[in-house]
Amino acid sequence: MASNFLQGTRELIDKTWRSSITYGDPLLTRLMDNDQVLAGGTQIEQIYESANYKSVVQEYGPNTGLVGGKKEIIERPHWHYAHMQCPVEEDLNERLLNLPDTDARLVKLREKIAGAAVKGIKYQILDRIYGCAVDNELDAQTTYLQGLCSALFPCESAASTAQTYGGIARTTTVNTEWCAASDSAWDTAYAMNKNNIDTFLSACREFDEDGGKYIVLCGTTLYNRFKQILEASNMYTVKGTRASQGFDSMEYSGVEITEAPYLDRIVYTTTSHNASQALGGTGTGTTAGLTGVDTYAGTQALFVLNLDTWHLWYSEDTEGSGPFELTDFVRQSDIEGGVDKMLARVYWHGNLTCDMPNRNMYRANMA
Repeated sequence: MASNFLQGTRELIDKTWRSSITYGDPLLTRLMDNDQVLAGGTQIEQIYESANYKSVVQEYGPNTGLVGGKKEIIERPHWHYAHMQCPVEEDLNERLLNLPDTDARLVKLREKIAGAAVKGIKYQILDRIYGCAVDNELDAQTTYLQGLCSALFPCESAASTAQTYGGIARTTTVNTEWCAASDSAWDTAYAMNKNNIDTFLSACREFDEDGGKYIVLCGTTLYNRFKQILEASNMYTVKGTRASQGFDSMEYSGVEITEAPYLDRIVYTTTSHNASQALGGTGTGTTAGLTGVDTYAGTQALFVLNLDTWHLWYSEDTEGSGPFELTDFVRQSDIEGGVDKMLARVYWHGNLTCDMPNRNMYRANMA
């Protein structure tokens, strides 16, 4: 196809994060607001301090010999890219009867279908964000998009010994700083009240010496329950509105409490996960997150997130092309036996990563 046509087809979709993806989801919106949606390279890497020097500190007197010693304190987690595509097909009648700009055309189908393909990727991204995937799901260099539950998988589980995050293993005794805050109670039953929210925030802030920015994320059911509690004590303050950003939010003790409408739609039969892993479905071991079993649903899920530790990465096929690529339309009838239709594809490559899981928390059994 001619390059002019390629440039024309790219205008069929809005390739920006703001319009296409972030609207309606509080996590993606706030990451965008904080400039934490980033274009990455061939592999996503971070460096974090995995331990401190307290264990080699010596207390001594005038005649005490001073000991030497050192400790390894640097780890370098890394994540691979997840890849998604959605086809954009245009059949013979759509091309001949709808593409020309005439009075008979009521809807620009090509533009409509291309936009729907981007929205399809958005909903798959949200499924993955609230689902759970581990490292190297597909092969040594490829995974599904790793979500909130991927980072906050409970280290207290025996199955956790086989589940790495960012290439780093974690258990109750190994790399404990790479586990979520208070993760042994991830499935304990909690009531949605001010005391528990305060307790959750305190647990996340235990290892946060930087005074990070926090957000409490839950579905509509839990959000409305907590809103009623705050209204009863005259503590309700509007933070954001559905009209402006697609979701409601309020402020409590300087922390944003946000409604994630998509969470309430999630049940185990619709959540994206890899059933071959120990996270549910036909797998073995302890389940965690909204993955594979009907024990918990999105209506019961609550996340306390240190926003400073999260990044949504994407890879651009060409510099400046943005997070989404719409390929040229290719006529399928050019192939022998092919049907007379046009086919393009929308591509996305990226991942969601957490720099410090111990400053974040997941609760699966809220009421």
